[in-house]
Amino acid sequence: SLAFVLWYWLIREIKVTTAQLLPFVNTLVAVILGAAVLGEKPGARALAGGAAILLGLTVSLSPGRRPPGLPGV
Repeated sequence: SLAFVLWYWLIREIKVTTAQLLPFVNTLVAVILGAAVLGEKPGARALAGGAAILLGLTVSLSPGRRPPGLPGV
């Protein structure tokens, strides 16, 4: 399938740990497209979940300080 080919290409091009964050972005895109294209109205829990995903992505992708001996992402 094309999706698997693209997935393995992406893993080869960027770090695996970064590529593993993509499914979270996919969830956000699905909710946004549902609202934009289908007129769906996300509830409070969907909005809170989206905010939690964005916060998690920000923390995961920020360079930040790490304890000695802990490998970087």
